Amino acid sequence: MIKKLLTIILTLISTTTIMVGCSKNASNTEIYNMAKDNDIDLKDIEHFIDGKLSQDISIEENVKTIDLDGDGQDECIINYKVKTKKEPLRILVLSKEKDNWIVKNEIKNVGQSFDKILYKDITGDGNLEIVAGFKVGENTSKGLSIYRYKDGKTEEIFEDYYSKYVVEDVDSDGKQEVILIKDDEREGKSIAQLYKWKNNNLSKIKEVTIKPNENVREKLKE
Repeated sequence: MIKKLLTIILTLISTTTIMVGCSKNASNTEIYNMAKDNDIDLKDIEHFIDGKLSQDISIEENVKTIDLDGDGQDECIINYKVKTKKEPLRILVLSKEKDNWIVKNEIKNVGQSFDKILYKDITGDGNLEIVAGFKVGENTSKGLSIYRYKDGKTEEIFEDYYSKYVVEDVDSDGKQEVILIKDDEREGKSIAQLYKWKNNNLSKIKEVTIKPNENVREKLKE
C-alpha cells in the first residue's frame, strides 16, 4: 500500500517559478507569502526556494513551521508533489543551523495527493509525530503513515489504510490515540479501529462495527 523510502535528496535545479496545484502557476513571491503566513523569515527561505526546489512540483500544503522534536526551535516543513516521479508525494523537513535552513530529511510516498497532515504527540514523549494521509486513487482507501522525527532523522513508525482518520485523546488519559474508520461498501458497513502507543508500538486495542450516523467515539468507549 505505502512504500517507505526515507532519503535526503534534493534536485539542485534553480527555478524562478513553482507550480501550485494542477493548473495554476505561482511566482516565488506568492510562495514567499505562504512562508510569511507561517512565520518564516522570507530572507531565510528565499535562498532555499530559489536554489533547491525543481520546477516540476506543485505545493500541496504550503509551508509550515513547527517544533517537532521539542528542542525549542521550529523545523520548517514543506509538503509538495513532484509530477514526474514514481513516488510523487514529498514531505521535506528542514532545520535551522547557524542561521541557515538545511535539509534534514525528505519523506517520499506514493499517491495522487495529500489528504490530511497532522502534527501530534502519538508516542507520549512530548515530541510531535508527522501523521500523513495520502489519497491513492479515486474511490479507494487512503494510505496513512506516521513518522517520528528524532535527532534530525525521520522514522516511519506506523502505516495502514483508512477511509477517515482522527487523532485525539479518546479515553481522557492525556495521550493521543489514532482512530481509523474503514468503510466496506460491499458489506454496507464500516469499522472503527482504535490505536494506542504501547510497548514502543502503535497497537490496535479495539475494533467495533459502526452504523451510519453512530457516534464513533462513544462506541469505542463502550
